[in-house]
Amino acid sequence: MVDRIVRGSLDNRPVVTRARSQRSIENDGRINRAAISVANKNGIDGLTLSEVAKRAQLTTGALYGRFEDNEDLQVHLVTDEVAPKLKAFLDRAVRECRESNDSPSLLDHLSLDTRNDPSVALGVESLVAAQRNDALAEILLPVVASWLESYGIHERATPVELAKSAVTLALVLGTVMHRFVDDEFEQWPMALPTLTRAIAGASPSSKSADAYSYTSISADTGNAVRDALIMTTAEIIGKVGYERTTVARLARRSGLTTGSIYNVYPSKQDLIVDSIDTLLRRTRQESLDFEFEGLSRRNLGFGFAAHFAAASDVDRRQWHRFRHEAFVAARTNSVIRKTIRNVHRDEVNVAVDLFSVMNLPLSLIQAITATSQALSLGYSLIIQLAPVAKHGDYEATSESFFREIVGFIRS
Repeated sequence: MVDRIVRGSLDNRPVVTRARSQRSIENDGRINRAAISVANKNGIDGLTLSEVAKRAQLTTGALYGRFEDNEDLQVHLVTDEVAPKLKAFLDRAVRECRESNDSPSLLDHLSLDTRNDPSVALGVESLVAAQRNDALAEILLPVVASWLESYGIHERATPVELAKSAVTLALVLGTVMHRFVDDEFEQWPMALPTLTRAIAGASPSSKSADAYSYTSISADTGNAVRDALIMTTAEIIGKVGYERTTVARLARRSGLTTGSIYNVYPSKQDLIVDSIDTLLRRTRQESLDFEFEGLSRRNLGFGFAAHFAAASDVDRRQWHRFRHEAFVAARTNSVIRKTIRNVHRDEVNVAVDLFSVMNLPLSLIQAITATSQALSLGYSLIIQLAPVAKHGDYEATSESFFREIVGFIRS
């Protein structure tokens, strides 16, 4: 093995290091491929040295020679493998959204095949995990902040340009997160070109922002114990994620015994599923209520603007974290995925009745509903990554969207 001389950073003494062998370099590739595979199967939180070693057909000692612990491996995977691919994906998606003249190309780009390359999905999952994982946050969030600035999300932007940049990125990130639950892309060929034209055509709003009245998010099932457990579950998952939420921790936080919890729910997953189903239905109904109010005002844009206002509400920050964690969990958990799909399906059924007065085709109602869900997911994540985004003129983008919908109906 050939020795190399490297100059030390703290003094002038040379430091002797050994050139890495070809076998060591090949093992790096095996480890990276195995780590991607395990993370895709288990999620970032479920990435462990032992399972990666087994998948790569290496000893655990070979991995411990490279990584201190599971967290070190997670940070390596995200920063060295996942983040660069996520950045490339976002660069192209934002560019195509802004050009808005090649929607088939944008649609094809957003229809990513996560089975062949899950890096983008893992990248978005990492953005959620970084809200609660200090090691990821230290490395990833400053880099992502520079990305967002390059996309136009910064304090120097005008309110309308800030809103256009934030909505563009919300569409992209929200679409990826939405596909954690529903990877069917049937409604997007109609939604994407309409929304990209609306973003491009937005001009400063002619009126001040509406005042939206939000009630606190609560379970309200009629069962005090169940309500307490649902709200505690949402709080804890928002803080530590699905994998690290335990029944013992839920018991301590709610003031109940683990036995009391198991008297109500057979398992942790049953409790989490009930929490997701109950709270997600509450907030999706609220969204439909605002859209109904927009219809009564003859301004569907009112309902869309309400989504942006809700995501900017400081009191709802923990709720949005819980919702993001639920979608992340759904990517690898079929039961949670089915739960959220059912909520979305029921929302479409209610929306069909809601929009019946406008005689809209079912495909358009599905597109509006899916867009609403995706934008809410994406924008609430952006607000956590770049709080300056809340100063955008979202009345402008919502008014523009309404004009596009009216034009579509008339055509």
